[in-house]
Amino acid sequence: MSQVKHDMISFILNTGAELVGKKWRAVVIWHLKGGPLRFSQIKKLIPEVSVKVLSEVLKEMEENMLLVRKQYNTIPVKVTYEIHPDASDFIEANVICTIKIGEYIIRNAKRLHVSKDLLEELTAWVTGIHASIDLGD
Repeated sequence: MSQVKHDMISFILNTGAELVGKKWRAVVIWHLKGGPLRFSQIKKLIPEVSVKVLSEVLKEMEENMLLVRKQYNTIPVKVTYEIHPDASDFIEANVICTIKIGEYIIRNAKRLHVSKDLLEELTAWVTGIHASIDLGD
């Protein structure tokens, strides 16, 4: 592989990791794949993240044009978040990547010390996702 190609691949992968590879970004994208959500709805879907961190994540994702923040002139003010049209391809990549990581964890569960209960739950989830979407494989 030429140096130019290597540099370009490094640039693309590192930029992508910077945009969506930081903690919580891919999880937010996953939950917004079904359409716009309010802050409180996102927080309920990701209970492990603090309100402060989620606010920072959403603000940064909006600044990077991954999300659109819509504020409605209502009382009280209503705000929703959705995937930016320019970032819509991330949804498909996020779904495929999540499934492939799940499959990897299933194949390597013993080495990764995945509990039997979690492995069963993960296997059922991956199987269900495969049944509901076409990955083209």
